[in-house]
Amino acid sequence: MTAEITKISKNDPAYSKMRHKYAQFNGTYKYDYQGVTYTGNDRIAGANTSIHMDKVGDHVTIHIDPNSPKDLYDRFAANALRSALLNGGMILFAGLLLIFGPFIIR
Repeated sequence: MTAEITKISKNDPAYSKMRHKYAQFNGTYKYDYQGVTYTGNDRIAGANTSIHMDKVGDHVTIHIDPNSPKDLYDRFAANALRSALLNGGMILFAGLLLIFGPFIIR
């Protein structure tokens, strides 16, 4: 589903414990679903120092719960989870290889 970004605000650093630069901006999105206009909030892709950051007036793809259209899903949650699991798995494998590698090579 497509939504328009109507507002961008910077998070208060005290509010967010995350210091990751890509988590500093939130957007307000306006979208229509089954003839009703909704607004929702979500984090914005990129940051003011990145090559690309969504801007007010941009039309972006969002995901909503059809049973509760007010619920706007994080557009990057699936990718972030997949990336975290993949990175965690690789680190775990590397750690196990370092620990047990010498015993396997014998």
